Amino acid sequence: VSQRDRQATGGGQVSQRDRQATGGQVSQRDRAAQQPARDRATEGTATRRDLATGAAAGVAGGAIGGALAEGGRGEGLAGREDRQAAAGDRQGERQGAREDRQGERTDRQGERQGTREERQGERTDRQGERQDTRQERQGERTERSEERQQQRTERREDWQEFRSQSREDRQDWMEDNWDEIEDIYDDDGWWDDDCDGCAWGLAGLAIGAAIASIPNYYYPVHVGGHPYYYYGGVYYAPAPTGYVVVDAPVGAVVQAPPPECHVVAVDAMPYCYYQGAFYLFDDTGNYSVVAAPAGAVVPSLPTGYATEVSPSGTTLYKYNNTLYQPVYDGGELAYKVVYL
Repeated sequence: VSQRDRQATGGGQVSQRDRQATGGQVSQRDRAAQQPARDRATEGTATRRDLATGAAAGVAGGAIGGALAEGGRGEGLAGREDRQAAAGDRQGERQGAREDRQGERTDRQGERQGTREERQGERTDRQGERQDTRQERQGERTERSEERQQQRTERREDWQEFRSQSREDRQDWMEDNWDEIEDIYDDDGWWDDDCDGCAWGLAGLAIGAAIASIPNYYYPVHVGGHPYYYYGGVYYAPAPTGYVVVDAPVGAVVQAPPPECHVVAVDAMPYCYYQGAFYLFDDTGNYSVVAAPAGAVVPSLPTGYATEVSPSGTTLYKYNNTLYQPVYDGGELAYKVVYL
């Protein structure tokens, strides 16, 4: 209650003077006038109670608030600690994840490095294998070259030995044959004293020459159903008035080649050449007349050849359907069998 109200009401009491003036009674007007003061006093008392209650409540509330605040602060500290712990856990997890990724990268780098090293090792191995293969092939080529050289040397030696043996055999055969011919012609009296040792019917008779008789020691030959008579490198065929000298028929087989034949080699095969005819030694021990082999180089042309010119302008010589081209063999003029 305010000081002014207490003063106005006399501290809330009716003055002694007023009670004496009324004889101890208070008039209706005075009670009416005093009622607001009493109401205000009552209100002041209530207000004081409310204030006290409010103060007590405030004190209690302050205590509770302090407790709550303290609790809140505790909870806040615990929450911060929890959050800090959670943040530390997350940071640890992130750090662990980073370390795991770094480890995986390191592992992948190691694997790639290992793969590169393996590939490099494989390349090195392949290079070594290729080098070994090249060396082996080079060694094989060297061996084959040496073998071919050895074979060529052996064939050359065999051919030289064959030619030497052939010359010796031909010389022996020619000497024996000449002895036999001389005996034959001495016995038959067919020698021409002016011929100085040559034999009639042996060589020098032109192809197509007709004669009345042939030597007694001829050798019969049949080719394609036709009879021929061979003696001393000359072939005779029957004619209406005796015999005619003919070319050596291909397919004829005789016991010996002409004494004056020349040995030529074609593809390491020896042939005996005489007057356009080529003889080849067979497995039966005889000699067969064969077609002129291409590439054969002979020292002379057969008698009766003809001259021809090839389409390219080269001079050729033809005899019995065989063409001969002039060449030089060892610096000497020779003739090579060609086919156009």
